Amino acid sequence: MKRCRHWCKQGGELGEFLQRLLDDRDLRDMAIHALAEGNDPATPGDLIAHFQTFNSEQKRGAIATLSSRREWALQMLQAVADGKLAHGDLDALTIRQLGQLDDPQVDAMVKKVWGTIRPASADRVQLLPRYKPS
Repeated sequence: MKRCRHWCKQGGELGEFLQRLLDDRDLRDMAIHALAEGNDPATPGDLIAHFQTFNSEQKRGAIATLSSRREWALQMLQAVADGKLAHGDLDALTIRQLGQLDDPQVDAMVKKVWGTIRPASADRVQLLPRYKPS
């Protein structure tokens, strides 16, 4: 993956190849994970465009990838606002994690789409492991 990180950051042929692999049902998982390692500006648009063809695990990987960077998160949030992604495609944990990007524009988009998001109380956070399936 070190080689992928280098080349994906540079964009170019490997990034384009990985983006084409999003069309291959057998190789999508690998492509999503490899694209997450890179920094190709085309990645968010490609993930959003292919999103409806992904299975649930691939959708989670794509959402995690899109949520990892400010610019990508903004594109994802705009896709939700435009109806390209469903509100339900982003779970409450993802919405809260977007707040950790500490970006006023991301925060404003979240508020526009979902309203005010309150952090979980300390009491609830402590109870979560008790109810989490093992």
